[in-house]
Amino acid sequence: MELLDLHCHLLPGVDDGPSKLAESLAFARSAIADGTKTIVVTPHVGGAYIQDPLTVGALTKKLQQQLRQHKIPLTVLPGAEFVAQRIPLLSYKQLNAVAQGPAGRRWVL
Repeated sequence: MELLDLHCHLLPGVDDGPSKLAESLAFARSAIADGTKTIVVTPHVGGAYIQDPLTVGALTKKLQQQLRQHKIPLTVLPGAEFVAQRIPLLSYKQLNAVAQGPAGRRWVL
């Protein structure tokens, strides 16, 4: 069975997830061993963490490159974990950068 993790703090050094790349890679290896093929990274947006969701894509891409370099066959997608009250303060572009789902049916966590 192939699994998809929709809520994972996998980005190194970003929030309450792994503090270093080595920890992210170890978590990724464990996820693959358990059958997970795709993870949506969901760093906290707001408060003491990431302020602009537009930065999540670059961080996700950087992690994906590290996974490839270490031959870890895991796909990571950009997402975010928002406080509900913060969502109306963000632009469509910011929300869409971390939204999941097909066009016309996208959602955020």
